[in-house]
Amino acid sequence: MDTVFTMTNEEKFTAFKQQLIQNNNDIYSEELQQKYVEETIKQYNDNWMNLSEEDYVKLKK
Repeated sequence: MDTVFTMTNEEKFTAFKQQLIQNNNDIYSEELQQKYVEETIKQYNDNWMNLSEEDYVKLKK
C-alpha cells in the first residue's frame, strides 16, 4: 500500500525556501565562506526562512 503525504501551502513554501538556500549553498558555499563570517551567512538564511509568501511575491516583481 502506498502512503500519500499531503503538505499545506505553508509547508510547501517552507520546503521551497529550504531548497533555494541549499541550492545557493551548493553553488556559492566556498565564495560565501571566504567573504562572510558564519554568523552573517546564518542571519541571511534565517531572514530568508522568515520571509512570508507575500513578501516573496513582492521581491519577485
